[in-house]
Amino acid sequence: MKMTGRLLIIVLAARLHPQVSVAQDSAPAFQDSTQSAALTFQHISPSSPERHVHLTMGSGVAICDFDRDGCPDLYFAQGGAWSGTINSATTSKDQLLRNRRGHFVDVSTNTELASGSYGMGVAVGDSNNDGFPDVYVSRFGTDILLQNNGDGTFQLSESLLPPSTSSYSASCTWTDVNADGTPDMFVTRYVNISDDNYPVCTDDATNLAAVCPPWTFDGLHDVLLLGDGAGRLVDVSEERGLQGVKPAQGLAAVTSDLDDDGDLDIYVANDSVPNHFWKNDGKGVFSEAGLITGLAVNRDGRREAGMGLAIGDATSSGRVDLVVTNFHEETNTFYRNEGFGFFNDVTDEIGVGAPSRSHLAFGINFLDADGDSDLDLFVANGHIHDRLKELGRDIPYRQSPQLLTMNNGRYEDVSERSGTVFTESFLGRGSAVLDFNKDGKTDVLMTNLGGRPVLFDNQTMGHGRVLTLHLSGRVRSRDAVGARVTVTINGRNPIVRFIDGSSSYLSTSESVARFGVGNSDVVDEVTVRWPNGESQSWKDIPSNATYSVVESVSRIFSLP
Repeated sequence: MKMTGRLLIIVLAARLHPQVSVAQDSAPAFQDSTQSAALTFQHISPSSPERHVHLTMGSGVAICDFDRDGCPDLYFAQGGAWSGTINSATTSKDQLLRNRRGHFVDVSTNTELASGSYGMGVAVGDSNNDGFPDVYVSRFGTDILLQNNGDGTFQLSESLLPPSTSSYSASCTWTDVNADGTPDMFVTRYVNISDDNYPVCTDDATNLAAVCPPWTFDGLHDVLLLGDGAGRLVDVSEERGLQGVKPAQGLAAVTSDLDDDGDLDIYVANDSVPNHFWKNDGKGVFSEAGLITGLAVNRDGRREAGMGLAIGDATSSGRVDLVVTNFHEETNTFYRNEGFGFFNDVTDEIGVGAPSRSHLAFGINFLDADGDSDLDLFVANGHIHDRLKELGRDIPYRQSPQLLTMNNGRYEDVSERSGTVFTESFLGRGSAVLDFNKDGKTDVLMTNLGGRPVLFDNQTMGHGRVLTLHLSGRVRSRDAVGARVTVTINGRNPIVRFIDGSSSYLSTSESVARFGVGNSDVVDEVTVRWPNGESQSWKDIPSNATYSVVESVSRIFSLP
């Protein structure tokens, strides 16, 4: 049979994106449930007269079932006013909210939490493998490790961190770089600022104070902290290769087996300098391979203002694709995984480019918003300059978030059809996905610079059935970071999800593998490839349910 080029493209797209059937003709629908869910957090970050840069960057959020009751709780990093001293920048305290059947209760007064510096990133992981999630908070100041006591409270463990974690840290993520089963910590660091060295800038045309661009400051080397099994973290950055390149202005990081060679690599989105791909040699020693793999710059060879990032198998290849958010008039950049450790910038071909050029994006998440098995995209937007009109720039300061759905191999911006919350303007920064009310639909939580967070409650009619898997490791780390989960439905091409540590911008999503399975009552097969390379499979699993999957245990357990 003779095929035209257009028909061939359509057929290939259908093969690459095995969308399952759902009874839905319109875009996904979300509503703002911030108030009804009793989210009381208020971010603090007032602009200074000099427009200090850290006050524009915002703070992250982590989804963390800290009390192990099966409901996702929330940990918000807090900012604060600039006092002129980094480690006394604020007396504000982070906030911990317990989830009680879809409504949140502030339990911050019951426990020790981070305070005293401007909070940036939040990462959740079981640092000592005791079964209870701990929290690492990276900060403009001194980082904090909060160890879970197992009784609904945390213990501040500053003595477990080395001096290198006192600087301007941005994102952080738990990983296991040497495959010893003990969680390690990777921290991106932004720019070299101190009490005595904090440059400020003015606009040449207007002489108004303006936020300094990142190249005003010297960059910093990122930090790799190796866990000792008891929660103590040791700086091994130099001996593991991380200081073999020029320091950069790092903002976001994610850990995954990006080249599919059986170990955990690390990718860093850098601000206005080439991004870093830290390739693991299998023993926890790294070499920087961003340029040769296609991940350092965009297709035109240009470095971009990397802010946030997300990973997922968006192209249905079974491999880890990657998308990075960037500055206004740049695009958010989509790197398709071509296999063998190589990536290709297909931003325009896949439909991500045009919708992103007029925005300044920070947080970004893959999610299946409508339950059709494809990975859609949520993007948090908001500028850093609050004097844009005075500076002669016709660009909005507050900006609307975006929802892009995957349809036949391309993304489509459906924001205006997905609820009034997508027509409102915010200073979006961090973002994370979760199912806060346990209705099976994926919701989104976005932090808002100097304001209340926004809870995007998924109200999609005709949403497909959902299979949710909670993974627990036994041979390697309990968090199962790096695990690959594959689901087969009705003989179609498999659907793949990956477990990562942290992603987006400064944030950590709910650590589950969630699959939209359309109208299917039963999943043909579920396969988990654990971080040690071993695989387990289960057949004929009922959908529209949540299960606990434990490494090397032959059965899976139904959860309420």
